[in-house]
Amino acid sequence: MKKNLLFVSFGDNTNFVDLWINDKQNYDIFGIYYGNDNLIYNKYKSKFTFIDKNIGDKFQNFNYIYKKKKLIEQYDYFFLLDDDIIINYNEINDMFDLSIKYKLKISTPSFLPAGKIGYPTLKHKQDVILSYTNYLDSKSLLFQKDALKNFMEVYDDSLIDYGIDVLCIWSNNIKSESNFAIVHDVQCINPKDNIKKNGRELLKIQYIEYGKDIWEKYSKNIDCLNRIIPKIYKNII
Repeated sequence: MKKNLLFVSFGDNTNFVDLWINDKQNYDIFGIYYGNDNLIYNKYKSKFTFIDKNIGDKFQNFNYIYKKKKLIEQYDYFFLLDDDIIINYNEINDMFDLSIKYKLKISTPSFLPAGKIGYPTLKHKQDVILSYTNYLDSKSLLFQKDALKNFMEVYDDSLIDYGIDVLCIWSNNIKSESNFAIVHDVQCINPKDNIKKNGRELLKIQYIEYGKDIWEKYSKNIDCLNRIIPKIYKNII
């Protein structure tokens, strides 16, 4: 019985199946399809341990599954990946293994300059295993079970495209200098918008244009930081 779970919320323009699915993977895959093409849904259906349909962004759709406790209670680590992130099954295996080895609460692979990089701290560093940090990219978060529970206790379905990067850290002892890490031994690419077939599918999600305002209001309501200034505490070589 596998203890690692990869979750993906996917639409009509994706090729993750060719990269992420292999007989040697050390994880199960749960997916939520937010498109409306039954041909695409049925094409991918056999590739998943669990699959369903729901309209929402990645975290809204993960919450849809998270509420079904019996589906996920067996897992110890959860990798929540955007469906367009370029990373292969060997690298995903390594992310789980390294997160376990270093007892990380939340981690993310490093990002290669061939794609988008949210902050310089997330950029891949050669000859570094991982960097302890206070900021991670919400496009590729790997949670330890208790860290995920802490995050989901303060998560709200009204949030969309803003605030997740802050909320996951804030809910898991933001002052810790060893809970969170960028794993440089594993690299990924976040494709630039201009090479995506139909742009960002996320932009089709309802209310996304209000995401920033929603986050600002919600963060005030729960007395959470509005943003984090990224920094590196220590590099492990």
